[in-house]
Amino acid sequence: MQMFLEKESTRSCLSSVGNAARKTPNTRHCLFGHDADLIMLALASHEVHFSILREDVLLPNQAENNSQITEVDPKKSYLFLNIWVLRAYLEIELKILDPICEPDIERLIDDFVFICFLVGNDLIPHIPSLEMHECALDLLIEVYKATFNKMGGYIVNTDKVKDKHGAYMEISRLEMHFHELSMYEEKIFLKRYELEQIRLGLPAWESRFYREYFDVETSNEIRNLQNRMDQKYLEGLCWVLQCYFSGVPSWSWYYPFYVAPFISDLKGLSRFQISFTVDKPLRPFDQLMAALPSKSWCLLQRCYGKLMGRLDSAKFQTDTNGKRFSWIVWELYISVCNGPFF
Repeated sequence: MQMFLEKESTRSCLSSVGNAARKTPNTRHCLFGHDADLIMLALASHEVHFSILREDVLLPNQAENNSQITEVDPKKSYLFLNIWVLRAYLEIELKILDPICEPDIERLIDDFVFICFLVGNDLIPHIPSLEMHECALDLLIEVYKATFNKMGGYIVNTDKVKDKHGAYMEISRLEMHFHELSMYEEKIFLKRYELEQIRLGLPAWESRFYREYFDVETSNEIRNLQNRMDQKYLEGLCWVLQCYFSGVPSWSWYYPFYVAPFISDLKGLSRFQISFTVDKPLRPFDQLMAALPSKSWCLLQRCYGKLMGRLDSAKFQTDTNGKRFSWIVWELYISVCNGPFF
């Protein structure tokens, strides 16, 4: 929830900047922040004269020694990214050979932002076989380029995102992209053999996965679970797409599982009807309770602080399965305070 609130604020900020930029097209803007999704949000704004400044949060040799991110040197280094330079590189990287339709860099960027959802963000988890540190982004781009003509063109049309009944996503094209990606799934899992406790990629790996994570074993239970996960993940893709390009379609929607479906399970998606309940955002103090860590309960009014203090009893465990470094493990919520939070 914290990341969602921050991201919606950032999207609104970028939207305001975009409106101002259209009035004064030569104005340049620089946004400071740690969130890597700022890059995607900046691309989604389609404003060329944009730069992003952020601290270099990865310390030297951090990945090698598996350490946590800490602030050691007061003399911090910074990273500076010009979005127009990134757009120029993407235009080269996403070039389609003999395209079936007229190339449009803006729509290519929209599709790029969309397929990057598959490697995860703060709003939905990544597809299990797609890890950033395993060059998943390169794979996504190569598969997209190889299947572009077969798909029949672009996957998303952000011009229709604000249209309630607009077909802003070509589900059949998305399924084709998923199918091509699924050809690499088992090979990727087999490369992680030494890291995977469930031994993904080996015989009966799906059954072991669903038994370990969801405590289901029969084929009917697994099939029903897969259907629910597929529908919710497709909803998640649509929800995040609208958040990036239009606005929050529902403040109460959330992805209910802590893992995403396997890419090979994402098929037959056209049978799902996707819609969202238009509702209101949380009230200010509710937002603070959602965003602040539980140990900051003393910063709130006493009646709210008591609710926050009860969260100290919550227990967590980490899921290290398939993770190379301790700083990318999932924290699984095991128990929460009794009674509703809000």
